[in-house]
Amino acid sequence: MLREHLQTKRYLIIIDDIWDISAWNIIKCVFSKNDLASRVVVTTRKQDAAMTCCSRDCILQMKPLTNEDSTRLFFGRVFGSKEACPPQLRDISVEILKKCGGLPLAVISISSMLANKNCNQKERWEYVQDSMGSESNHMLDGMRQILNLSYKDLPPYLKTCLLYLGMYPEDYQIERSNLERQWMAEGFISIEMDKMWRRLQEIISMSL
Repeated sequence: MLREHLQTKRYLIIIDDIWDISAWNIIKCVFSKNDLASRVVVTTRKQDAAMTCCSRDCILQMKPLTNEDSTRLFFGRVFGSKEACPPQLRDISVEILKKCGGLPLAVISISSMLANKNCNQKERWEYVQDSMGSESNHMLDGMRQILNLSYKDLPPYLKTCLLYLGMYPEDYQIERSNLERQWMAEGFISIEMDKMWRRLQEIISMSL
């Protein structure tokens, strides 16, 4: 039905986050060549999937953030500006940003975690720096390690609530009121529910 619908249409379709070749082989069947200058844009983290979707000349390899952009994003999230960073944390910040490798999600995850703690504790920042591992890690492996560090930094009650979301399918629309009632029935939340919910929303948006 979709193929027939697109047969006489000029369209621009964006397919986000193709993870494997088999998925693309199924999806591409709906696109017919109708000579109307239609375009399909596909995003993927997998090189082999990108090569399958189009020719090498059509692949746009996304580049990491520049050091300037990474720095602006990091300090803007933690202190509001680079100038507001205490002198004792500047050298540590440089090392943390190196380990983020210019990945926006990594920068946001780490800066969000530090922003929700005592921002001026040098020992805290050194712990985060040491826990991030080597900057030579493979990009995806390094990202998983950073997200894992963000998860481990959560208080126990938030870990439980976050893991509870794993029972829902990917991309499922979760009603806030239903989720709150489920947490209450399970005994996961207490009188601090409002405070916890705001913190959890921040963690979820950070992970996305």
